Amino acid sequence: MTAVGFGTIGASRPATPAPTPTPSTVTVTEPVKPVGTEAGVSGVPKMKLGVNLEKPTYYGGARVFSNLMLQSYWALKSSTSSSQMPAEKMDRDQNLIQLAAGEQASRAIGPATNALRGLSVDIICRWAGKAKIEIRGKVARNIRISGSSLTFTFVPDGNNSAEFVVSGLDTANPIRDIDCRETDADPNAIYDPAFLADAARYDTLRLMKWQSAVESNAVVTWANRTKTTANSYATVDGVPIERMILLANLIKRNIWLCIPWNANEEYIHKFAEYVRDNLDPSLVAYVELSNEVWNTGYKVTQQAREEGLAENLATDSGLATLYRYAERTAEVMDVWKSVFATNPRRIVRVLATQNAVPWGAKVTLAYKDTASKVDALATAPYFSRRFAAGEQPPADFFSNGLLEAMNLKLANAAENKALATERGLRYITYEAGQHITISNDADIPMLAQLQRDPRMGDLYTRYLMKWKDDFGDLMVLFHAWGPINRYGAWGMQEYLGQPLSEAPKARAVDLFRQSYLTKN
Repeated sequence: MTAVGFGTIGASRPATPAPTPTPSTVTVTEPVKPVGTEAGVSGVPKMKLGVNLEKPTYYGGARVFSNLMLQSYWALKSSTSSSQMPAEKMDRDQNLIQLAAGEQASRAIGPATNALRGLSVDIICRWAGKAKIEIRGKVARNIRISGSSLTFTFVPDGNNSAEFVVSGLDTANPIRDIDCRETDADPNAIYDPAFLADAARYDTLRLMKWQSAVESNAVVTWANRTKTTANSYATVDGVPIERMILLANLIKRNIWLCIPWNANEEYIHKFAEYVRDNLDPSLVAYVELSNEVWNTGYKVTQQAREEGLAENLATDSGLATLYRYAERTAEVMDVWKSVFATNPRRIVRVLATQNAVPWGAKVTLAYKDTASKVDALATAPYFSRRFAAGEQPPADFFSNGLLEAMNLKLANAAENKALATERGLRYITYEAGQHITISNDADIPMLAQLQRDPRMGDLYTRYLMKWKDDFGDLMVLFHAWGPINRYGAWGMQEYLGQPLSEAPKARAVDLFRQSYLTKN
C-alpha cells in the first residue's frame, strides 16, 4: 500500500480483460486442493485474521521497542540548518564517530506507551562513551544528568517527542549504545509489553513496513544488513530479521516477510536459512517478493517494467511488468523451497496482485510455471473513496457510497479467488480495510470525522462477516495503529492503547475476533 495514489497497470485498458498471453508462455494445470487451509462452513476455509504493522518510528502512534531510541535516527544540526546525518559520521551500528566544531547531533525520543495515553512518564537514558548531552523539548521536565545517564519526566503536550542532543563528541571514546526507556522498565526487554499484548490478538503479522528496503527498492546485502547491535532501526533495510523472528516466537504468531527486489542471492538464501533455523517450528512464515509490483507509484514497478522490456518478455509495458514479477517471484520462491525442502509446510509462498484488476492475477499466474512456484494468491480488497480538495461526503456516504465500493471490491475479490482455486492455490489478502484519502491538510478534520463515525465500525463488521462467510482463510488488515493525516487514516487505532470506544474500526475488529474466531 502507498498513500500517494494508485497507478494501475492496465488502467487504460477496456473493462473487458485484455487478451491472455500466447500459448507458448502459458501453463495450464488441473485444479488441486490448496494446502494449509482448514475446512469451514459449506467448504469455505476457516477465517483467520492478520494485521500489518506500521514502520516503527518516534511519531507513528506505536511504541514497539523498549528502547525508544531504536525508533529514531540522527540528524545533523548547525546554527543555520538541520539535515540527515551523513553516513561517514556514523559507524555501521548508527553510533556517532565524528562531529565538527559547532555541529550538533540530534535524536528524537518518542512517547513511551503511557505517554501515548496522555500520562506523564519518568524516563532514564543510559549510554557508553563521552560527549556533552542535552535534553530539549517542552515534553521534557525535571531533567537530571549524571555521568553516563540522565532522567527526565516525559509530559505529553501534543508535540510528542523530546530531543536528545549531542555535541563536544570525544572521538577517542564517542557516545554509543544509547538506551532510553521508563525508569521502572525491564532494562533487558527488547519489545514493549503493551505492544506484544496487542499484536498477539492476531494470527499473522505482516512486517513489510518494518523492512524499509522493500518500499524504497534499495539494494541490500547480507553483510550490510541491519544487525541487532544497531542503535537505530531507521536504516536502509529496517528492523533486523533476528528481531522480527523474535517477535513471532515471543507471542507465538505466524509472520509474513517480504524479500526486497534488489536483494542478492546470498541475502535471499541467508534470510531463508535464518527463518528456517530460528522460527518456532509450530509457526508459519508467509513469504512475498517486494510489495505491489503493479503499483506505478513504487520504484520497484518501474524497475520490473524496464527489466521485463529489456528481456523481451512482452512488447506491452504492462505485460512486461507482470511477467517480470512472475519470473522474479519464481526465482525467489525456488530458493525458499530448497531451503525448506524437508518441511515445506512451514512456509507459504505468496504471489500478490491488484484486487481491482483480476486480469493481472490471471496473466501472472499463467506465465510459464508461476502457479506451481507459489502456494497462495493475495490481493488487497480495499473499499475506497478519494475526496477532491474541499469536497464533502454526501449524506448517504456510509449507507450507499462506501457500501457500494465495498461490494464492488468484494466482487473483484471473488474473481481473484476463482482464479486461485482454479490453480489449486489459497486466496488471502495482504492488506484490507477502508481506503479513504483526501487531497490537502484542510480536509483532515473531515477525514477524522469519517474514521471516528460509528457507522465506519458497522461497515467493518459487515466487511469481516462477508469475508468469513464467502471467502474464509487469512485476511490481513492494514494496519494496526497510526495517526490520521493528509496521507490517509490507515490505523484501526490512532495510537497504541487508544480506547476502543474512540476507535470504531478497532472496536468492530476486536468484537468480531472475539465472537467468531477461535484464536482470541
